[in-house]
Amino acid sequence: MYCKCDSLRDATAVFELVACERIAFPWNILIAANAQRGQSRESIALYRRMSCEGVKPNAITLVSVLGACANLEDLKTGREIHRSHVLGARSRPYERPMPVDAVMATALVTMYGRCGSVADARAVFEGICGRDLAAWNAMVAAYSRNGQMAQAVLVLRRMAVEGVRPGEGTFVGMLSWCCTVGALDEARSIHAHILATGLESRPTVGTTLVSMYGRCGSLGGAVRAFQRIRDKDIVAWNAMIAAYAQSGHSRDTIRIYHVMDLEGVRVDKVTLIGVLDACASLALTSKTRLVHARIVDTGVELDVVLGTALVNAYARGGHLVDADLVFAEMEERNVATWSAMVAAYAQTGHPDRSLEMYREMQLQGLRPNYITYVSILFACNHAGLLDHGLGYFASMGRDYGIESCEEHCSCIVDLLGRAGRLDEAEALMASVPYRLGISAWMCLLGACRTHGDVERGSRVARRAFQVESGEVAPYVALSNMYAGHGMWDEVSRVRQLMANTLDKSTGKSFVEIDGRLHEFIQGDETHPEKDSIQANILELELDSPTVPLFHRHHSEKVAVAFAMLKTSGEIPLRVVSSLGICHECHAFMKGISKRCRREIVVRDAEMLHRFDGGSCSCGR
Repeated sequence: MYCKCDSLRDATAVFELVACERIAFPWNILIAANAQRGQSRESIALYRRMSCEGVKPNAITLVSVLGACANLEDLKTGREIHRSHVLGARSRPYERPMPVDAVMATALVTMYGRCGSVADARAVFEGICGRDLAAWNAMVAAYSRNGQMAQAVLVLRRMAVEGVRPGEGTFVGMLSWCCTVGALDEARSIHAHILATGLESRPTVGTTLVSMYGRCGSLGGAVRAFQRIRDKDIVAWNAMIAAYAQSGHSRDTIRIYHVMDLEGVRVDKVTLIGVLDACASLALTSKTRLVHARIVDTGVELDVVLGTALVNAYARGGHLVDADLVFAEMEERNVATWSAMVAAYAQTGHPDRSLEMYREMQLQGLRPNYITYVSILFACNHAGLLDHGLGYFASMGRDYGIESCEEHCSCIVDLLGRAGRLDEAEALMASVPYRLGISAWMCLLGACRTHGDVERGSRVARRAFQVESGEVAPYVALSNMYAGHGMWDEVSRVRQLMANTLDKSTGKSFVEIDGRLHEFIQGDETHPEKDSIQANILELELDSPTVPLFHRHHSEKVAVAFAMLKTSGEIPLRVVSSLGICHECHAFMKGISKRCRREIVVRDAEMLHRFDGGSCSCGR
């Protein structure tokens, strides 16, 4: 009774009163209860104590203990049980052999498969007489878990030959492995077998397909699998939300959330966390407030995961007061929660408060992680705290054993570059043991432009082209650097190279007006109001008549011009850009924030920029 009520402490107390009786029954109950609740080590310890006290285990005991061995991947103990109670008993004629039925054999196959000993799993499997579906599923799972998908498919074919119809569990393990390693081709082959069995519409199989396609980057496959699920439950809806999120389709995440409401689906914490992450990526504060209100109205517990998602959504939208209020209300905070607040202040132009939050986090006894340090170094960078930044960079590995990554290196390169220490920045980039992406090279290129080092800047730009050939930013930065030094032939050459090399329709920006999200793609000429938008851009650029034409099609600039046409002067403009805002667009925003007296908030790929009165929170 106590075990069924999840009260293992009381169950153990009662067990100790009857353990002196040399029968397996009470031992089996407690061993199974611990194994089923993830207390696998306790199960094995009870099994060993049982043997020491002279109580003979039976098949029920061993099935539970083998399950515990599988959970812990404890091959040594599992093999010991197999040899002692199954193989060993057969070699001792004076002992009554342990009956090995399909349940026991399946437990052995599962244990060997989970422990990576596929040969042993197959040997046990081949010895099973009258295999049931569970035994076949265990063998398929053993091959799948260990990456032997060709062998798993052969087992499927053998099942068909022997007249065994696969069940849902047959395919779920195979698809889960494909999810883990991103094996899309193998997953499609398995999907073909699922179609042949007609199981695709079952919620468990269909949901696993949605998750698999989502994690493997095939959003179309995920959508088709989702549409074919009959009687979708909340797990299926959440899998579809996750698939959209993993593919960067935040707008679709919010759309499907509204569809769930229309269809009367009761959302849970997983749903709300997925939607809040989408709101954060698009800086949709109005939607964040609606989700927050729903959490309050429905009495959903604001646990550490949901609370952190809410803090992050408010912070990414630039609403630090709301983020602070939610943070203060949370009864439990983990390193992710504190890191979200550290990042919020760092990315909104409050580096001092960001570092203060970091110190408070340390006083709470929490160890920072690599994400925390990205925000700390970012804060030092934008506050110009060179010595502090270098100190934190050194302490990261020395004090906490955190290995630096590209984001950390980019911050330090930017910090050194702003201080004019270009040799040190370039030396650091050459010394790190990992491949640097476009961000670090752009930091150094920007520093070369600022400090007039054209020769180094040209060399750095060439490296940036090699790292990310389709990225527009290094071409623009190099062109601007040449223009700043009157090197017009070089400017023409870079612009021609850019025209021949790049697909300029890469940048996207979003702006929310009256509850509707508008999307703008760089270089897109199909917007129905493009003429009025471009006319407004020209009018707003009165102070910068020499701005190149291609800058007038940058998505964030188009989004701001459109929003100014559609909103009144007292409403702040909020734009989300998929790329980093370029120097010219940054200057454009600063200029119109002063001339038009409009507050403009732009969240780009790096940080949140708040333009007001001709200045920006980033300090540029």
